[in-house]
Amino acid sequence: MQISGAYDMLGASLSQGAAQKADNIKKAVSSQSDDEKLMESCKNLEAEFFKLMLKEMKKTVPDSGFLDKTAGHDVIQDLYYESLGQHAGENSPLGLANMIYEQFKANRVDAGTAAENTLEGK
Repeated sequence: MQISGAYDMLGASLSQGAAQKADNIKKAVSSQSDDEKLMESCKNLEAEFFKLMLKEMKKTVPDSGFLDKTAGHDVIQDLYYESLGQHAGENSPLGLANMIYEQFKANRVDAGTAAENTLEGK
């Protein structure tokens, strides 16, 4: 199964946390783990994607200056985005987890079929 190229692109474009979650998906697929672990990894990846998307969207909104930034403002905001990301991962509002799951599951089945065909000499 050739997923290393897609995995490398994904890992380069996401944060270290997202790369770790992508690594979990790669491990789930390569070790032929059960479907529940694969779905959990896909949900975690969607949650991380959602969190990063919210952070980038926030950067596009100009600061009004209405509220002063306190010392812990950024930390609290990051925790808020983390919480929203976890909630999004559980509920899958974008549907990415299901799409990723189906893609990896199809690739795993195709790889298994290809291995059987190779062993049978087809």
